[in-house]
Amino acid sequence: MLDFVEIIDFSLISKKSQAFVRSLHFKNKIKLVSIFEKDMKFQLKNKENEEGVLIQKEHLESREKYLKITPVEEEEMNFAWTKVWSDYLSRIFNCEVNHLRIGINEYEGRIPAITEFINSRQSSIEECSLEGVIKDMDELEWFFNNCKINNLLIITQKPESQTKPISYRFVLRYFIIHGFQDWISIDNLLSYDCQDFYFQRCPFTETDLNRFLKAWIGGSNQRMKGFHVTVQSLDLDILLDGIEWERRENTLIRTVAHRIHYSTSSAFCKNSVKSMLTKRQVKLGISVGRRLLFLHHSFPEADERDCTIRVAHIKMANRDFRFEKVTMDCNEKSVLAGVRSPKNILVYWENSIEGFIFMLDYLTELFPHMPICDLDTRELIEEDSKKVIEWVKKRDKPEVERLTVWHPSTAEDVSNILENVNITTVLRIFTTLPEDFKCDLPQDLKLFVCDCANWISRDQLLQMNYEQSDLRKTNFKNKDVSDLVNKIMNDDLPAFRVSRILIVLPSMDEIVSGINYDKFPSQLRCHLKDKKYGGGGLDVYGVYDYERADGKVVSICSEIPNIISQNFFICVWSRTEPLEL
Repeated sequence: MLDFVEIIDFSLISKKSQAFVRSLHFKNKIKLVSIFEKDMKFQLKNKENEEGVLIQKEHLESREKYLKITPVEEEEMNFAWTKVWSDYLSRIFNCEVNHLRIGINEYEGRIPAITEFINSRQSSIEECSLEGVIKDMDELEWFFNNCKINNLLIITQKPESQTKPISYRFVLRYFIIHGFQDWISIDNLLSYDCQDFYFQRCPFTETDLNRFLKAWIGGSNQRMKGFHVTVQSLDLDILLDGIEWERRENTLIRTVAHRIHYSTSSAFCKNSVKSMLTKRQVKLGISVGRRLLFLHHSFPEADERDCTIRVAHIKMANRDFRFEKVTMDCNEKSVLAGVRSPKNILVYWENSIEGFIFMLDYLTELFPHMPICDLDTRELIEEDSKKVIEWVKKRDKPEVERLTVWHPSTAEDVSNILENVNITTVLRIFTTLPEDFKCDLPQDLKLFVCDCANWISRDQLLQMNYEQSDLRKTNFKNKDVSDLVNKIMNDDLPAFRVSRILIVLPSMDEIVSGINYDKFPSQLRCHLKDKKYGGGGLDVYGVYDYERADGKVVSICSEIPNIISQNFFICVWSRTEPLEL
């Protein structure tokens, strides 16, 4: 990730350093969030992955001597510096203000001035969020009429807000309101042109929503894809009166995210979710070090992620300004959480790993037969790993479909996981283990990847009855590869499809001389892309083919045409079918 703070500090050294930063081709790559609140702050994010940094007032104040500002009254100083820094950051990163965030209470009466500042530098903004007690709806309506918002509008209003209706016609992609609102009438709603609505609490009745649905069915707001509102009560007979509809329970897919969100409202809601029938199996992904939980829907082609839950320390609650703070009811325990959307939940806990285990228990109770599809150890803390593995071990079936072990996991971590968890499909090890490390490998894997495989023995290599394997930095000799090919030719490894093995001193002559079968020049040339198990792409160039008794071909291949490289490929394929993974 770019270190935005270091880049800003470097740009302030001189005009030359500023010019250098501006020459780094940041255009259309950076998102700038300008925050007009009590304390000046900004956020810079990478557009590709949304990773970024929140730059606080304290850091900026110590660097204000490098920038010029027109003298203003003390109470206007924060406003003035927010504008100056917005201009400066926009200039050096060659980007517009992407997201405008306004604290309504702190800037009451000055929203027109903010609007004038934005309009003086760009024609529109992509995203806007407003938060606080709305006391002047006329000022708010003036803002909507004079500041063009293209994509996202989030309004988080406090209960004391004014409720005077406004007539502005919103044209947005996402329109989100947190907190009770009664200033939007059903007539207003019918005039809007938005793709997705999310209104947390609304005064709409079933009759109002019936009218809205009929208008939408009749062609109003044709681009709408999602409509989520929370109402006091709902009578389906009134809601659907006069609307032709068909119940199709057999194809209904209730999203995991909304079921989790609904379950935390009360014990009744939780029991309702537990009793729901679902067509698609729910699966669980666990990222131990990052304390992330992923909920997936199972599909024949691939699992589709539906919801992300992260557990963070309670001290983070006041720093995550993008998340609306709510209290969830989890097993009669009040849990503080931040909700960006039903699909993105942040749970705050005094002891993060205890909160992580609590959420694992809660989700398991909610979805009792939920298998673990992914377990990864990125950014691992050893004690956390032990507690999570102990939790997995206590399940009725301590199975994990895919395990990924990241650096710097230790030999003890890896041993603990492999001894206590049954890996059924994919094992990837991207950490360096000592050469004297020993463990039993799973028997029936589909894919095995080891980034540093110098600890894997010859006997283990010759027993790998896996569809795919990728072994790098090995200690294997040419004879080991010959013996592996002989076993494959004897059909002793029936599941074997493709293997890449890195040998330090490869010799094709030595390998071929140790194979007990006749060879033929190979015409195999192809690019292999693993679509089933999440492996990477491979270019293979056949060197020699061997005809097996069952009609299949065993090919010895290189990764570079006409050159014997350290990476050897062994492929099993049929001349009547394309070689695919």
